[in-house]
Amino acid sequence: MSEGPVTPAVPAHTGAPGVAPGPQVLQILTTEHWSLLSARSLGTTEAMSRASIFVAALSGAVVALALVAQATDFGDGFVAFALVLLPVVYFLGVATVARLGQVNLEDAR
Repeated sequence: MSEGPVTPAVPAHTGAPGVAPGPQVLQILTTEHWSLLSARSLGTTEAMSRASIFVAALSGAVVALALVAQATDFGDGFVAFALVLLPVVYFLGVATVARLGQVNLEDAR
């Protein structure tokens, strides 16, 4: 007489044998929390620093263009100065936006 397929009894998993969660678990989790919080804070600080540097460079460039425009009456010197200064500020802006995107993506992960 066959009573059907025999299924082995699998005991329920109760964790690591002989290890009870203690104060070490809380200490490990707290350390990990503060480590992740510190890394996130560093990313935020870097993003704000880069944005501040870009805004300072942009406002300085505008003031410099205004002073050169006033001194040269928007002549050839102004055009030459603007053609040198504006691509530098543009590159700084593109690099800032790219890095801020990377920091934002890393923070989201």
